[in-house]
Order: sequence, then C-alpha cells, then structure tokens
Amino acid sequence: MSEVLQNSISSRDGQTFVFDTFDKVKTVFESQIANRQNVKNRSAEERKDKLNLLNNEILKHRTEIEEALFKDLKKHSIEAGYSEIFPTLSEIRNISRNLRRWMRSNPVKNSLPFIGSKSKILLEPKGNCLIITPWNYPFYLSMTHLAVCIASGNVAILKTSEYSPNVSKVIKEILSGVFEEDEVAVIFTGAEVSTEMPKLPFDHIHFTGSTNVGKQIMKNASTNLTSVTLELGGKSPVIIDENYPIKDCIKQIGWGKFLNAGQTCIAPDYILVHKDKKDEFVDKLSTYLKDSFGEKSTDSEFLTGIVNKSHFKRIENLVQDAVSDGNQIVFGGKMDKSRLAFGPTLLMMNSSAAIMEEEIFGPVLPIVLYNDVEDAIKFINKKHKPLAMYLFSNDKKWLNEVLLNTSSGGVCINDTMAHFVQTYLPMGGVNHSGIGKSHGYFGFKEFSNERAVLKSYIKGGITWPFQFPYTKLKKNILEILIKYF
Repeated sequence: MSEVLQNSISSRDGQTFVFDTFDKVKTVFESQIANRQNVKNRSAEERKDKLNLLNNEILKHRTEIEEALFKDLKKHSIEAGYSEIFPTLSEIRNISRNLRRWMRSNPVKNSLPFIGSKSKILLEPKGNCLIITPWNYPFYLSMTHLAVCIASGNVAILKTSEYSPNVSKVIKEILSGVFEEDEVAVIFTGAEVSTEMPKLPFDHIHFTGSTNVGKQIMKNASTNLTSVTLELGGKSPVIIDENYPIKDCIKQIGWGKFLNAGQTCIAPDYILVHKDKKDEFVDKLSTYLKDSFGEKSTDSEFLTGIVNKSHFKRIENLVQDAVSDGNQIVFGGKMDKSRLAFGPTLLMMNSSAAIMEEEIFGPVLPIVLYNDVEDAIKFINKKHKPLAMYLFSNDKKWLNEVLLNTSSGGVCINDTMAHFVQTYLPMGGVNHSGIGKSHGYFGFKEFSNERAVLKSYIKGGITWPFQFPYTKLKKNILEILIKYF
C-alpha cells in the first residue's frame, strides 16, 4: 500500500482527507492528562456553560451537518434532522437540565452498627477518556457520548470514523469553537492508528461498533485495566403475536428496518411471523415499501446510501448466499452498485443461511415463520442476546411469557427504536450485544467513578469494637452482631 493510501482516505464525493498520526494522538493524550484535574474541578455551572456553547455551535452549523451527512451517507435532510440533529440537541439539553442534581453526593442509609457515622457516594470523573464512534450515525453517536462525558467532568479524545470524513470535519469545526485540545480533541485516523489507541492508559474507553471489534478493544484495554463501555450490535428480532393486526405494525417495522438503509445497530434484524399471517404480512409490507420508495427504490431520495463498496458487496453476498441455499426474495432485491443504492429487500427464510448468523446491517429483512410463541422463544434463545427486541402484542400474558423467557439490552412494544431516543431509559446491550449503559444519567454514571465516602463522628472510630486488644466485652459485642445483625 502506498504512503498516500496509508495516510489518507477519499470520501464518496471524491474529497481526500488526511489521517492524524499516532504521534499526534500521544501529544494530545499527554496534554489532556496534564489538564484533567483542572477539568475535574469545574462546577456544575461551568460544565453547563460548555454544554450551552456546544448546543449553540450545533445550531449554527446545522446546514453544514446536513450537507456532510448527505455527502457521506446520502441521508435526506429530514432524516438527518430526525435521526441525528434533533436527538443530539435533546440529549445535550436533558443533561444540562439535570446536571446539578446528578453531581450531588448521594447519602447512604446507616444500619445500627454504623450509628455515629455518615456515608455517601460521590460520582467523580473517571479522568481521561477515549470515545470511538462509528459511521452509521456519525454525528449523533459522537456528540451525545461526548456531551455526557464532558458533563461528567472528564477530558476526552473523540476518534471519529474514517468512513464518514465530511461529518468528522464538521464535528471538528464545532468542537474547536467550544473546547481547547487539552480538554476535547477530535482525532481522525485509519485502522492502523485506531488499533493502537486503546493500548494507551486511558481511564475509560467508550466504543460503539461491531462485536468483533469490541472484543479487540476490550482485550487492548485490559492491558491497563481500563474500564470500557461497549455499545455493540447483534441480531435484534421482531415477534408479531398471531392475534395482533398486521396492518397496525407495518409502518413501525418498515421505518425501523429501512431507516438509514438498515445501517442501525438496533434495527430489526429479522422478523418472526406466525405461519398463518405470512401472505398478509408480505403483501402489506411490500405495499408500504412501494409507497415509501417508489417502484424503482434505488432512485428514491429517501433511500440512504450504503456507506462504501465493501459493505455493499458484503450485503449482496449475504443475499446471494441465502438464495442459493433455497431461501426466496419475496420483495425488492434491486441494486445500483454505481450509486451504492441497495433497495429494501424481503427474504423468506426456508432454510439456514449465513444471513441468519451475522448482523446484516443493511436493508434486507429475513422473515421466519413460527407455529406458536414457544417456538419463537426457542428460535431467539439459540442466538446471542440481542441489543434490542421488538414485540407486537396487546396480550399481557403473551408479552410476559416472551419477556420472562428471553433476554436483550432493550425492549420496545408495539413500536420500533422508540426506546432509543427516550433519554430517561438506559441504552446498552448484554454480553455479546454490549457492556455498560448510555443515555442521560446512565451515561453520566458510566463516565464516573462511584466513590464511597464514610465519616465517623465517634472518638476512636466506629470500628473500636474490632480494634486491639480483643477483650471479653468485644467478644460479647461480636456475638451480638453475628446473632442479630
């Protein structure tokens, strides 16, 4: 590979972007370590001032953000507003409104043996953080995780994706108007430097991306026993109760799956439909997709593009492999490789295939038929625990049976992806779909150390019964403690 290719990348619109070097990373890292105590000591008002400046800079650059998202992903401006700009501003404002309360110490109740003392928990900043964000929602995922990180009193290096360089450029412009590099720095690198960054002794690493890369991040972080938050992915299922009206779930499923061309970590990955509802479901969803994207979906202005040729080819191979294994395309399958446009596709699964084993991350929805709810539960439990689960039912008993017998990072009932933008709910996975939580107070805690503090008001300390010498009185106290406390 040539030196130019190693140190730069070309975007979809033909621009060349130069990568930062590892020397640059280390320089910023050292400057932030030197400054982290100053940032940690900032008051709630000082932190809120930064958040308000960030809010204003985003509004000032709104047009540039929309243009960058179109250049990198062909996102429609309305979709960019709903899925990237609005939820970012909403999260920043929610953090700012609640920050003073979140920063207060939390008193802890005393049991009888601790009379004469007071205990509390302080949420202190972890210190210097690394935030690694993906290309699929490059603005939202970068800015929201950064916002709660700085609100928690940390310094941060934000490593943006090389596959969304135009958005990275705008992010850098926005953040330079709010922060010095020794507080927040945007680093734009290729794979080689990205692999080395988590090996530095950060106090915390927040990563959003694939499970395979997440495992490598965790492995590298373990060298320094750095704590990690991993927002990963997985195969998020949808189950439609056989008694739920198909017409009442089509729009939610169609939007949730094909928003951003399916390049969403919590997008419905496959759907479980009762065998008696097969034809009705396919017919109604096909009609919805035609109405939404037109007869020639690849020409639709509402269809987000696939991020690059490699990812396009990967999705194409998954579909071709599934068809060769005896599964059937029942809608769509249209592609325009020159424009990286992949039309919405419905795939009826009749046999096993690779598309049912790995996260699709594209506009292809496999349909799996089930006989009863126990059958559907067994199918889901054969796979790793997903990041999200979508249930369509008005039957409490049916819902409870699914919830009690499955596990996932989050659940949304009679809708898709709505739980993600509810800032008072935690966002995160379980096991293969992630470690740790984000959003609001849950994100604030993730970037903080819960520091236990106890103060004794008794002369000699509340531990006096345990101190030397061991007397008969202390033995009697011990017996009482063991028996009653």
